[in-house]
Amino acid sequence: MEKLSKKQIAKLINDPKRIAAIANEPHMDKWLKNNPWFGFDKKSTSKVYKIFAELESWEINAKTNKFWDLLDKKLREEI
Repeated sequence: MEKLSKKQIAKLINDPKRIAAIANEPHMDKWLKNNPWFGFDKKSTSKVYKIFAELESWEINAKTNKFWDLLDKKLREEI
């Protein structure tokens, strides 16, 4: 199984407006390096999508450390 590319991940989020922004987000690059299971572990990857959408619904900017720190915190709580 091949790991998902950043563009594939953005497409899975299913928002065309976010594809380029997410694919070029430095916070995401750092997060992906710290979470090499992402894209391989389907259950945990699915949880990340859910949490990502939840944080965006709270209007937390995905280009901030706060967003990615909350994503990690909520993910640890659910796993």
